[in-house]
Amino acid sequence: MARQLALRRLAVVLGGLCLILAAWYLAVRPTTLRVAVGAAGSTQVEVLEALARVLRDTHQPYRFKLVRANGSADASAMLDKGTVDLAVLRSDDQEGKDARSIVILHKRAFALVVRKDSGIETLRDIANRPIGITNVDADSYKPMVEKIMSHFELGEDELKLQEMSRKETVDAMAQRRIDGFVMIINPASKPTREMIAELTGKHKLEVVVKGVPSHQALALRFRELHKSEIPEGAFGLQPPEDEDTVGITLELAASSRLSEQTATELTKSLMEVRGRLRIAQALTYNIETPPVDEERRFLPHAGTAAFVNSESKTLLEQYSEYIWLGLFGVGIIGSSVAGVMSWAGLKSEAPADTLAEQVRVLAGRLEAATSVGEVDGIQGDFDDLVLALMRDYGLRSLAEEGAPDPSPWLNTFAGLIGCRRQLLEGVSSTPSAEVTRMSAMRS
Repeated sequence: MARQLALRRLAVVLGGLCLILAAWYLAVRPTTLRVAVGAAGSTQVEVLEALARVLRDTHQPYRFKLVRANGSADASAMLDKGTVDLAVLRSDDQEGKDARSIVILHKRAFALVVRKDSGIETLRDIANRPIGITNVDADSYKPMVEKIMSHFELGEDELKLQEMSRKETVDAMAQRRIDGFVMIINPASKPTREMIAELTGKHKLEVVVKGVPSHQALALRFRELHKSEIPEGAFGLQPPEDEDTVGITLELAASSRLSEQTATELTKSLMEVRGRLRIAQALTYNIETPPVDEERRFLPHAGTAAFVNSESKTLLEQYSEYIWLGLFGVGIIGSSVAGVMSWAGLKSEAPADTLAEQVRVLAGRLEAATSVGEVDGIQGDFDDLVLALMRDYGLRSLAEEGAPDPSPWLNTFAGLIGCRRQLLEGVSSTPSAEVTRMSAMRS
């Protein structure tokens, strides 16, 4: 019995260790988040691929699994349907219904580049003039440009906008097929500076870079826009002075279904690796937290707002009530299961109780015995019981369980077996003595 008890205790200890290791593994295992990003070949795909590598290399608690989308609108649809956890969205995307900003990945400004001899002085002057729209990515910027122009009372019938790639834009400007072009870019972008340098250097064109007037009114009217600026000399000699304008943002957004704790920890991880991202990816993407006190297209996620306001809570602080209720419930369930097992006879009895029950059964058999053969059978079973007790459990272990020493009772019962045998054999045993011993045995 001692060996069996030791094995049971060892099994319990090993089971407990397995549960602890499993809980530890689940706690430290990185969480994989699906991110919708597109379109293929766009700069945001390159940045998210670099960001996924940085998160893995720095052993952050989150991993990104990129899901290719056909653009911001497609990514918004995926986020609303719940097929992804995060999505890279443009602030001028009107499709998303449940997007909450985690971080701002990139800011882009509206810039109008025209030939100096085109006669275009203000945005109103582009009416009925051939103007290109340079597409930085696969997404179209034409709807946003048309919305900005509507603020200056220019309708679609007055706009002759043509979407072009960078190369097509340079060729069209050099051949004077367009009078200017619109860019939605970061002024620090190297490809954009190279494009302007090609126009002014290789093709000897004199260009003028302009921003957007009424930028404050535009940002107030359209929540997807923000006030921006094209700094003096961003494109060599252009612009000759700082130009106020408006811009949009590219943001990593989540749905409101993402837990506040996850959003907080993810924001923290992204802010920690942003410096390394700039080293790993030579682009103008710069991660920053969204403003929490402004009306904007994508409101910050509650977890991100908590991080910005230094109001984030630890896991224990946030779920302490649920943890205590869970422990209380586990205690009640455990007590109930133990009671049911005891009632059903499935719970094993203590060794002392088992020994007493077996001796009690043997005493009943001894009292009812009418032949020496029956007494010999009882003697054999009693000997097996004593041997098993000595071999598997031991009196010392039994005493450690708090049970009384059974040796006196075992000796008494062994004597009763001998007396019963003598009585049945008719050898030197008085009836009165036998009756006294049997009465003692029954008590």
